[in-house]
Amino acid sequence: MRVIIGQSARRFLSLDSSKPLVLAGLIIPGELGLMDDSDGDVVLQALCQIIGSLQGYQKFKQISSDLLEKDAITDSVVLLDHCLALNRGLKISQVSFSIEAKSAFLLDHLDRMQSNMAHLLKISKDRVMIIPHDSNGLSDVSCGDGISVLCAVTLEN
Repeated sequence: MRVIIGQSARRFLSLDSSKPLVLAGLIIPGELGLMDDSDGDVVLQALCQIIGSLQGYQKFKQISSDLLEKDAITDSVVLLDHCLALNRGLKISQVSFSIEAKSAFLLDHLDRMQSNMAHLLKISKDRVMIIPHDSNGLSDVSCGDGISVLCAVTLEN
């Protein structure tokens, strides 16, 4: 058994942007999107960093770059699919996300996010933990500038 940690963080776009917020493969209505060349899904990006890097970080970066630059694919679900395909036989037994953001909007979407992550990873919903938190203004993220995600994955042989 191995436990691996990944991380991703992005700033919110300006108020005049129409890019939606995407988290855990879902559009979160009424919220600002995140600065990124892709959809900005920091939840899936933290997870992809782990799964994609199992074959080496350079391989992961190449897949990510090819999807964006060669194929113009910005959907982080597609990136996740590519990373999972690289690691056939990989058994993810559980995944946990700690999501730091100022707004309590996450509370309204946790169940949907948890269900979608379970679906994408083909594991039961009770094996997906999503914990939102606000660090009371101790970082730019908790002051409302963006979203930061830490992800831990437990892998079984």
